[in-house]
Amino acid sequence: MILKDFEFGYTPENLRRLLGQSNLSQKEAREIIGKGRNTFSRYLYDVSNHNHVTMSHVDWLTLLEYVKGLQNSNLG
Repeated sequence: MILKDFEFGYTPENLRRLLGQSNLSQKEAREIIGKGRNTFSRYLYDVSNHNHVTMSHVDWLTLLEYVKGLQNSNLG
């Protein structure tokens, strides 16, 4: 699996694409980065929504590394 059509870095759209293309559930993703359901769902809100919260760069990289590990294990 190759992640496609990503803007640079975290955006709500990139997060939705990452979840969809990697078949990772929101629950799995939030457990990987250690966030609660409410916080994680706010990462998915459009940036124009006043309830939007920006995901930290560290959390974004953690998810990307996890998905990369999934890709590598599926290849081997």
